[in-house]
Amino acid sequence: MTAPATSPRNTIVGFALAIGGAILFSSKGILIKFAFEEGLSTETVMLYRMALSLPFFLYVGFKTAPPKTSETVSHSNRLKMIYCGIFGYYLATWLSFHSLHFISVQLERIILFSYPALVVAGAALVGRQLPSKRMVFAVLLAYAGVAVLFGFEFAAAGISGSTTGDVAYGSILVGLSALFFASYVLVSKGLIQTYGSAFFTATTMSISTVAIIIHSTAVAAATADFATLLPAGSSFAILGAIAIVGTVIPTFMLSEAVARIGPERMAISGTAGPVATSLIAVIALGELFTAYHAVSIALCSAGVLLITAKSKPA
Repeated sequence: MTAPATSPRNTIVGFALAIGGAILFSSKGILIKFAFEEGLSTETVMLYRMALSLPFFLYVGFKTAPPKTSETVSHSNRLKMIYCGIFGYYLATWLSFHSLHFISVQLERIILFSYPALVVAGAALVGRQLPSKRMVFAVLLAYAGVAVLFGFEFAAAGISGSTTGDVAYGSILVGLSALFFASYVLVSKGLIQTYGSAFFTATTMSISTVAIIIHSTAVAAATADFATLLPAGSSFAILGAIAIVGTVIPTFMLSEAVARIGPERMAISGTAGPVATSLIAVIALGELFTAYHAVSIALCSAGVLLITAKSKPA
């Protein structure tokens, strides 16, 4: 049971859950790189990540859903949930995973980490209202951080073994992923408030799983490579780790963290994600960590913190 919001122990546990969840989410990119090294395709990793994690989300969703929720979901909200499932979970995740064939885990993570800047821009566009000067400055900071690391990897492409085309293409893929995820955040806000996060997550995860099953089956049929659907048994250890360690456990950790300390303080803890990603990538994958990486993380984290921090009254 969650401790009272005012309890010091509650706050400590909340921050621990937020930092731990961010670190586990950060490990997902490294695990995916290992999966690719074993010869698994993007489709195989996506398919089994969804298939292995979906039962957990369905169980929690249906255990916590209000009575007759599914009967009271309006047609427009069903369409919004379909959008979130297809674009927010399936397509955004596929683009992010596939980008790791071309760029480093650290660049992928820092581009994704900047998605709150896109949320601010999207909210301003939808609301037809210009963002505040503070928000504009925060967005510029976040993307200055992205630009620093992208520029470094683009310039060092020949040395690292990748090409400038790889860096540009991979960055475009994960940039689109961040864009779709930002749109998902904007669309999902009202749905989560109306139906609850558990029911919303279970529903959109189910939709996403159907989409990736269709996608993976089509790819397997087109290439006549059914190992996409039935990989070697030795691959299930890494696929299980991606699903459970990199998806299910951190998802529930972060949800509980929000309940204990709120979204603003959880966002502060979330800055541990890029740092953890860099640390794990250097140790496990032998990726470089330079002053450019440090500056990139500092700028992007500062921008995201400014965006997500609760505005103080004048």
